[in-house]
Amino acid sequence: MEKHRGGKPPPRPTLKRLRSNSGEEFECEHLLLATGAQARKLDGRGNDVDNVFYLRSLKDSGTIRSRSAGAKAAVIIGGGFIGMEVASVLAQKNIQTTLVIREDRVWSRVFTPVMSAFFEQYYTARGVRIVKQARVAALEGKDTVQAVLLGDKRETFVRPCRCWSGRSPGHGTLGEDCHCTR
Repeated sequence: MEKHRGGKPPPRPTLKRLRSNSGEEFECEHLLLATGAQARKLDGRGNDVDNVFYLRSLKDSGTIRSRSAGAKAAVIIGGGFIGMEVASVLAQKNIQTTLVIREDRVWSRVFTPVMSAFFEQYYTARGVRIVKQARVAALEGKDTVQAVLLGDKRETFVRPCRCWSGRSPGHGTLGEDCHCTR
């Protein structure tokens, strides 16, 4: 398998030859389009206070690790793989950790209900509290988050360390600068 960055081929997997915008040609039997991803920022009030963290890089990970050292509680918004792992690590550090997800079960888009139940039990056994079917309405606090508002109910946390780990598919157009032939 070979990775190529540059040209953006259109999603036409029946083609056997790709040409990038630089003129370079590639032959293929199968085509995988990996458009990448970027961190999503939480919409709404309070998303930019001092103890709201976004995990996009190794540096962000170090910041979360150091800033969580004195935390008593953490709220992780987003239940993807990275969010679940961050929640598990924080809970194992004896930080009261709550994972807020929109779906009715973890990884519902990927796993069967039985597999989701297994992972929910796995993380719950490690101290992660999972709040399902919840949407964050706002983060409250003047200089730091003191409360996370979920729809109609209020969840209050003491000195929370907050990490948002959602991702959006890579943006950009496919096919504008690349030509494919059979």
